[in-house]
Parts: sequence; structure tokens; C-alpha cells
Amino acid sequence: MPTTRLVLIALAIMLVPAAGASAQTPATDSVAVVRVVNQFHERMLAADTAGAAALLAPELVVMEGGAIERRADYLAHHLPADIEATRAAPSQRTLVHLTATTEMAVVASSSRTTREVRGQPMESTGAELMVLRRTVEGWRISAIHWSSRSRRPAAGSQ
Repeated sequence: MPTTRLVLIALAIMLVPAAGASAQTPATDSVAVVRVVNQFHERMLAADTAGAAALLAPELVVMEGGAIERRADYLAHHLPADIEATRAAPSQRTLVHLTATTEMAVVASSSRTTREVRGQPMESTGAELMVLRRTVEGWRISAIHWSSRSRRPAAGSQ
């Protein structure tokens, strides 16, 4: 999906507010932020648990389905299930919004997944919000919020 990555980087550059001087420009920060989000998803798709975990900040909070998990609980219980789901039905993600300052960034994306459930096509749309924080190691994901909804496509709408 190199084309998807290029589109996300181009969108990141266009969506960054042009405020604040720093050692890095907001556009450079935005590219780095989008790269980390993409790497997280790529590592999940590759079942690289350690690689995905390396991108998560120590203070990580994951919110999904009305539950809130801290980093240790997410890594121990939820990340393996997320990897399995990602590998079973990869999604098409689209960057919707990005705001980056010199220390924090917010990335909102939408997704679309089509898979079979009990022999029937199922389409899911999702929303993802990631908050990233600059650390000495680079940008790290400090909060994730996922939501989704599923529906069966109408017959013949594929």
C-alpha cells in the first residue's frame, strides 16, 4: 500500500496548522506522526507484537467498546485479539484530520472493512482517534479510541 502511505503523508502536510516554530517544521512533524500511525498498523498486520508495542507510550490508554485499558492490560489481553482481527480482515484506512504541535499530535482516521461472517458479507466502518506525544525516542502513541459499526450490504451492492 505505498500509494496509500503517500496520500496520507501528502494529506498530513496539507492539514497541519502553520503555527509555532520548532527545530522541526510542523510538516516534518506531521509526516513523522503519520509514519508512526502507519507503522503501528503495519506491525499489527505483520503480527509483530513487540514492534507494535514499541510505538506505544508508557501512559497509553486504549478506549474501545465502552472499556478503558492501560498499556499493560492492552498488551497482555487486547493486542493479540486486535492483531488477529487485523490479519483476518485488513481495512482500508483514510486520514480524516491531523493536528500537530511540537509536542502533541492528534490523528483521526476512518476505515472500511469487508469480511464474511457465517458465510455472509459484512461491512464495517470504523473511526480511530490517536493522540501521539513526542518523546526522546520519537513520536509515541499515548491514547487510542476505536469505534465501529457493522452492517450487511444489500444484495447485489458489492
